[in-house]
Amino acid sequence: LIVHRLVLTGRAARVLVLVPEPLCHQWFVELLRRFNLKFALFDEERCDSICRNEPAANPFLENQWVLAATGFLADKPERAAQAADAGWDVLVVDEAHHLGDEDDAAWNAVAAIAAATPSLLLLTATPLHDGPRGHFRRLALLDPDRHASFDDWLAAQDGHEALADTVEAVAGGRATPQLLSRWVAAHPHLKPASDAWCADPADHTATATLIERLLDGFGVGRVMFRNTRARLGGFPRRVANLVTLAATDGDDDKAWAHKAAWINGMLEATEADFEKLLVICHERERAEWLSTRLTERDGVVCAMFHEGLSLLQRDRNAAWFAEPDGARVLVCSETGSEGRNFQFARHLVLADLPPSLDLLEQRIGRLDRIGRADDVLVHIPVCAGSGDEIRARWIHEGLDGFSRTIPGCGEIERELSRDVDAACDPPDAAALEELLPRTRALREMIATRLARGEERLLAMRSHNPLRGAAMVDAIGDWDADAGFRNFAVRLFEHVGLRVEDLGGQRWFLRAEALRAVGFPELPEDGLTVTFDRRRALERENEGFLTLDHPMLRAALDILLGSEQGNAGFSAWESNGAKRLVLECRFVAAAIAPPALHHERFLPPTPLRVLVDHHGRGLTANDAAALDRARLLPGNPAAVLCQSAVRTRVLPVMLEAARLAAATQLDALAKAAAARMNREVTAEADRLIELAAANPHVTQDDVERHYQRRDALARAIGTATLRLDSVRLIWHAPPRV
Repeated sequence: LIVHRLVLTGRAARVLVLVPEPLCHQWFVELLRRFNLKFALFDEERCDSICRNEPAANPFLENQWVLAATGFLADKPERAAQAADAGWDVLVVDEAHHLGDEDDAAWNAVAAIAAATPSLLLLTATPLHDGPRGHFRRLALLDPDRHASFDDWLAAQDGHEALADTVEAVAGGRATPQLLSRWVAAHPHLKPASDAWCADPADHTATATLIERLLDGFGVGRVMFRNTRARLGGFPRRVANLVTLAATDGDDDKAWAHKAAWINGMLEATEADFEKLLVICHERERAEWLSTRLTERDGVVCAMFHEGLSLLQRDRNAAWFAEPDGARVLVCSETGSEGRNFQFARHLVLADLPPSLDLLEQRIGRLDRIGRADDVLVHIPVCAGSGDEIRARWIHEGLDGFSRTIPGCGEIERELSRDVDAACDPPDAAALEELLPRTRALREMIATRLARGEERLLAMRSHNPLRGAAMVDAIGDWDADAGFRNFAVRLFEHVGLRVEDLGGQRWFLRAEALRAVGFPELPEDGLTVTFDRRRALERENEGFLTLDHPMLRAALDILLGSEQGNAGFSAWESNGAKRLVLECRFVAAAIAPPALHHERFLPPTPLRVLVDHHGRGLTANDAAALDRARLLPGNPAAVLCQSAVRTRVLPVMLEAARLAAATQLDALAKAAAARMNREVTAEADRLIELAAANPHVTQDDVERHYQRRDALARAIGTATLRLDSVRLIWHAPPRV
């Protein structure tokens, strides 16, 4: 979503996305299906092919949008160096918690590219995967100045609880002047915001400003955003089913035979409802054995998903599993537990336990997705008296880890892993009983600490419920706009597509008499499209149409580049004197480097001007009457055949329209400049305040904002008008 926005606004032309190898194809497909961004998949084979044809070439300069596996660059330092030299506007790293320490090849590859790239986006659902030090290293990648010392960063965490308490007190109207005075005494730059709030605690603007100053100056700033399930809501309930199978006295093959039999029994028990089972094993070999056993011995229709399959095979098998009448079981190796969405399935079977708690959360997350209505059923079959039973009980009874997310799971594992391993090998139930109370106490302590400190600050910074609700409402209004749907259908018909209404806001599009070669995103055999957002999310074979869709943008370009799109003639029958009316549409726009992002303040803006044949603007009443009127098609020849109209009247009307549009442009530019000055000056003031609390904010940072303000002022001040379309209207009384 972020990349799509940056690309559409011109702020990012070159984008590199790095993901774990198993997720490459899924990212490729979803970038294309969700956002119509056609990334190029890069691997060693592709790079080698480019370099064979042109040995001196940097293969990463061949495409603007590149998607590659992080491991590929980690294994090929020369390719990582080429990627770093290629020059990107944005670097996106998915599953960023996999980046190791400074000795890790993946870390070094990403760090080198990040150092040469203006914008870096790190994505992870488990940011505390390897504890505070790993978390700090990733923050340092994002903002090396602010996160220069691990010890200083740790020390700063001590103040997060007091800050969170203060912010909550301000938000709830419970703060006192005495409480705020202690903050102001240590940080005088807070005084204006504090004074404004103390003068009127009920003032929403003063409250928001003070909270912003507190969070921005002393919390996690604008570097990290984290939304938790507890904060957002909308997640399903997890129901754990710990199943104890017959003992096998340590015979691993017997244990897996018991598990296969149990899975077959589950399938028989749920056959009436044709419920789907996602089965995850840690190792590929076990996944293959289990799939073969279920298929050959029990006659189960299984799909497979593991790293030994090609990306295309994995995607096909996942799609087969997703089909309502497809495979009932998908057996995965650990590869299947990361990144994939199998939300349509209800049952998750942990055929064995993952080696880490983070991987457990990854596994459950394949089914446990936001917006899901029904429960996720997590089944853990273990053999009595086995080490797996001990470990499963430790997770279930000590951490409640099958039913809830585990806060600080990496820290818990570092603290207790030796004791857990000792209790599992050999299996020792007594040792487990001794370990469970310690585990519960440690979990509670870490959860409390996180909830009191940084986690609370992150929640406050990351999710504003009021703003979020307003965005959702605006999206809902857009989706419900029947006028846009009707316009899109008529536009497609106009450019030569065959449009067949399938009902339920769905249409089938096929090229017939298309007016452009290479119309984007339209397969030769046609495409089903929908305006229903929820349906598009559920049916990946249907295109979701918005104004950002390449097909709509292409159709608009065809229309606006033709006479039908930029010129017209109509007849307006109503009482009054006969006259000519010229309707002009101008576009006001500034030309500036995309990185300046001047469209925030002055986007390309259509300006409408109506003038009569005397060059006078229409009155508000006449303009309103014209808008209400049903204009009729007409032949302009009878008017334009008159030489006086062509040589004298129309030029006068056009010049009058330009002058009127210039007046509108002047007012528009002044308002845009005022908005820009307020925002950029406020941002510079923010940096000046931050400099008092953060030595890493320098005067150069402030100066850059003022330079940006001056550049924006010049861009807005040089905005120009472009005549986009004209319509000549003949106004006369109705014929008798």
